[in-house]
Amino acid sequence: MALYLCSPLNMTIILHMKKIYSLLLLTTLALVGCSSNDDTPAEAFTLEATGTVADQTPEEARKTINGKWNVGGSSSKSNAAKGLSCTFVGIEFTEDRFAIAIDVAGEDDYAIAYGTYELTEGSDGNVTSVDLYERIDGTNYKIATLTDIVVTENGNDLNASFEVVFNIPDDYEDWPCGESLSGDYTASKEEPVNGAENATEDSNFAKLVNTWNAVTYTNSQGATLADLFNYYCIDEETGEEFPDCDTPTTLEVSFSAYGSYIFTVADSSGETVEAFVDSWEFNNADQTEILIDGENILTIDELTNTRFVVTLSEVYEGETFTETFTFNRAN
Repeated sequence: MALYLCSPLNMTIILHMKKIYSLLLLTTLALVGCSSNDDTPAEAFTLEATGTVADQTPEEARKTINGKWNVGGSSSKSNAAKGLSCTFVGIEFTEDRFAIAIDVAGEDDYAIAYGTYELTEGSDGNVTSVDLYERIDGTNYKIATLTDIVVTENGNDLNASFEVVFNIPDDYEDWPCGESLSGDYTASKEEPVNGAENATEDSNFAKLVNTWNAVTYTNSQGATLADLFNYYCIDEETGEEFPDCDTPTTLEVSFSAYGSYIFTVADSSGETVEAFVDSWEFNNADQTEILIDGENILTIDELTNTRFVVTLSEVYEGETFTETFTFNRAN
């Protein structure tokens, strides 16, 4: 049996290698620990912000008002000039858009106001008002101002109180209620759509919840986005073009974390030609299918932080009709 003895030099090398190995092991463990914390995706949405908006910076206030608010109590008021009874149903804020729903007695659908909003700052850097803007006759018109906004939490419920002053002429046809709905209101916040609370910044959920502008459109019959816009200037009954029709130039869709799907079409001046609000949710666990209004399924072909491609397929009289939209992120 051979016996190998370590020389002092060999022993030094062995001890030195043990020290290096120990250092490498400790470094590796430290790196693993750090990467484990740094690689954890952050939550995508702030869903439970509260506070008095007048005491908040614009960044804080934007989180506080974000959401879908159902107006409660007695919100029915009359527009004497038109003999109409109008009810303020609710308001929703996304990152930089708003939508207001008004119930006009005798009408089947809600009247919708949709546009952008601005947070006006005081000299102290806090928010003094939330101003709502809609394109009217080519002008970005301030249709309402919200002040005294306070959001509180009661148990698991979030509630808001605020004052709103509408600034709309009685003769503006697209808003039949004029200024009659100005006043003080309370509202309750709806629950977010399923999956929002656990959504991370790198998820399809976080990417989808944005405002998107259509850049291309195709369907199985060869139509283009221009054809789709031209449709709005055609009388369905006669097939003739409406005189002096301003052909739409913008199609925008917006998805909110509270389950609202807002579809709008605007003309060259930016004024809304059509607007409607539906519900949305993911139709599968992989978040590759979107269910609109509980009926239509949109298949996501591509979704990044800046680009969104979606296809709708329907069977009509035994044939499959498909539509594909490509969107760019609007903000």
